[in-house]
Amino acid sequence: MHASRYAVRAASVALLGAVLAGCSSDDGDDSKKSAPDAPADATDTDLAAPKALTVGQSTDFAASDDTSEVATRFKVTVREVKYISADEADDSAKQDSDVYVRLRLTLKNVGKQPGKFDDFSTWKWESDKTAEQDATTYTTPPGPDLATTYKPGQSVTGYVILNAMERGGEVTYYDAAGYGPSFAVKLPTP
Repeated sequence: MHASRYAVRAASVALLGAVLAGCSSDDGDDSKKSAPDAPADATDTDLAAPKALTVGQSTDFAASDDTSEVATRFKVTVREVKYISADEADDSAKQDSDVYVRLRLTLKNVGKQPGKFDDFSTWKWESDKTAEQDATTYTTPPGPDLATTYKPGQSVTGYVILNAMERGGEVTYYDAAGYGPSFAVKLPTP
């Protein structure tokens, strides 16, 4: 189940290694250096940590097709951020200390190629005092499924239920291609 998470980490480490290798040896001949392999539509901004969105805010990000490295652009809009009970989360792996948050998002493929949004094992939660932790739950909320392949122009509004260690902080979505964080959502503080 966690193979996707490890693949994302491995790809991130490989990308970081390529960037550092390109920066660490400078013999003055830039023609020998190669850029890291990021999807064609990816920009430098896509590789940086995103600013956390709040309700009503939108951003766009690069996303890959699940069968290739072809990239497209998605726009995400945060419609709702709400803490819910463990019973509402209906998470089979729940623990008494778990804090659940439900995000209502609108995703739209604003690029030129099909792209995949996969919400399984691709979310991390962190706060000022706690490092990133896996926030994925095994819950599929009712309603339209955000986890699908989108053709250019297609959109879906639906829910994602995540597990945070405490209230506050932010959750970050990482595209399955693993070349960096795609977007983040700020969670309300208690």
